[in-house]
Amino acid sequence: MNDERNMMSARDDANREYFLTLAYGRFSLDGLPGMAFITALLLGVDVIPLASMVLSHGERMFERWFATHLVLIGLSLLLCLIGAAKSWVFRFQVLSTALMACLAAVGWVYALSLMMLSIASTVEDPAGGAMFSVPLLTALGAGGTVVVLGALVVHVWLLRRRLRDGHSRERTLGNLGRAMRAKGPKVVLIVAAAAFVVVNVATKGEYLLLISGTIGFLLLAAVAPSMLVEFVYLTHLKSRNHDFWEEAPPLRTVDTGAIAAVVKQVGKWTLIVLGVFLGLVLLGNPFD
Repeated sequence: MNDERNMMSARDDANREYFLTLAYGRFSLDGLPGMAFITALLLGVDVIPLASMVLSHGERMFERWFATHLVLIGLSLLLCLIGAAKSWVFRFQVLSTALMACLAAVGWVYALSLMMLSIASTVEDPAGGAMFSVPLLTALGAGGTVVVLGALVVHVWLLRRRLRDGHSRERTLGNLGRAMRAKGPKVVLIVAAAAFVVVNVATKGEYLLLISGTIGFLLLAAVAPSMLVEFVYLTHLKSRNHDFWEEAPPLRTVDTGAIAAVVKQVGKWTLIVLGVFLGLVLLGNPFD
C-alpha cells in the first residue's frame, strides 16, 4: 500500500514539475508576441495560393476564405502588439495561455498544413508557369483534415498515458531547452528523406511538388498537434490552480537589440520557406 502511494506521489510530482517547467520554459507567456508575429507571417505566406485561386476562379467561397485569412492576420498582429503589454498578459494568464493555444492551432497546425498542401497541389499551368489545382487541393485538404484530427486523438492519448505514468525527466529537461536524446524524430526524418528521394527517382521527378508537399505535411501533422494539446491542458491547469501561473516580470526598458534579433531570425526563416516554395514551383520537373 505504501509502495503504491509512493508511486502515485512520484507520478504526481513528475507531472507537476513537467508542466511547471513548460509554463516557465517553452510555453512561457513571454513568447506570446513572437508567436503571434510568426503566425501572422505563416498566414501571410498562405495568402499567395488563396489570392491565386481568387484571381483564377473568382468564386465567393475563395473570396470568403481569402478575407478570413486577412482577418486572422490582423488579429495575430493585434495580439503581437497587445502581448507587448506584459502587465495585461500576466494579469490574465488563463486567457493569455488560451490565446497562445489558438495561435498554435491557427499558425502551427492550420497555416503550416495549408502551406504544405498548397505546394502539393501546384501543377503546370497550360498557359505556362504554375497554378494551384483546386480539385487537388480540395482532395488533399479533406484527407489532411482526417490526418490532423487523427494526430490530435493520438496526442491526447499520449498525454493521458504520460499523466498516468508520470512525465519522464528527459521531457521535463526539454522544456528548459536542454538537449533531448530524441531518436524517434531523427528516424522519421531519415525515412521521409529516403521516401522523397526514392519516389522522385522512381517517377523521374514527375510528382516532385506533390511528393514534397505531402511528405512535409505528414511530418508537420505528426508533430504540430502535440503543441496544441499541451497548450490546452496547460490552460486547464492554470484555470484550476494558480501554482502554474508565472510570476510577472519586473518592469524594464525595451531591449531593442533582442527584438531586432528575433525579427531577423523570423525574417530569415520566412525567406527560407518562401525560397523553397518558389524554388519548387520554378524547378518543376528536373528530370525532363
